[in-house]
Amino acid sequence: MSAKIKNKPSKWSKILTYVLVVLLIFGVIGAAVYFLLPSENKNGKYTDFTVAFNGNAVALESEMTIYAGQNYEFTVAYSNEGEAIENPYDFSVDIIPNATLATEFQYTVDGEEKWFTDLVSMKDAFSIEMTDNGFTLQAPEAFTMQDILSQVYTGKTVDVPDNIEYGKYFTLVVSSYDNAVQYKVIFEITENGSDITPPDDVDPGETIPVESIILDKEAILF
Repeated sequence: MSAKIKNKPSKWSKILTYVLVVLLIFGVIGAAVYFLLPSENKNGKYTDFTVAFNGNAVALESEMTIYAGQNYEFTVAYSNEGEAIENPYDFSVDIIPNATLATEFQYTVDGEEKWFTDLVSMKDAFSIEMTDNGFTLQAPEAFTMQDILSQVYTGKTVDVPDNIEYGKYFTLVVSSYDNAVQYKVIFEITENGSDITPPDDVDPGETIPVESIILDKEAILF
């Protein structure tokens, strides 16, 4: 009885086998990553990122007055082609200076001179609590510029000029997870009141966007 001769695997069959093995490995890795990632990262791309206050849609650029000590509740939402995303992406909230010529001033921190509009963030001076579908914002009861900056530079000696009056020095920034969409709400803080109104749309002629300000700080006198 003669022995059967086995055919030698061809070059292409070996290559196909290697490709299938690699694809299988990538498939296993992809499945593992999917199930290990937080749910907010599984929804794919979004087409709209919206912010609302008291049920009213907030414009990309708006203004409002905030009463010290009161909670302001904002909601955020992602949608894809008009359909709400059930488990939305993350988002970020920050408070930065409203950079205009009218709001610029100089102050010192432990004797070092600084400019207000150079501040990266003032979030530490405010109470910001993240919720299931947005966040709440509360301005401090003590809200002079001296009080605000002392909270920003905790543990340091801050000296703010006495002639700094109340005004729209602050900008609430709400950003989508990828920073592709940013809502900017310019606001001022005043004493506690009962009437809470939603942000008003900004007249482009009334404010100067941060990107457009070029200051010669040596020429500014106070």
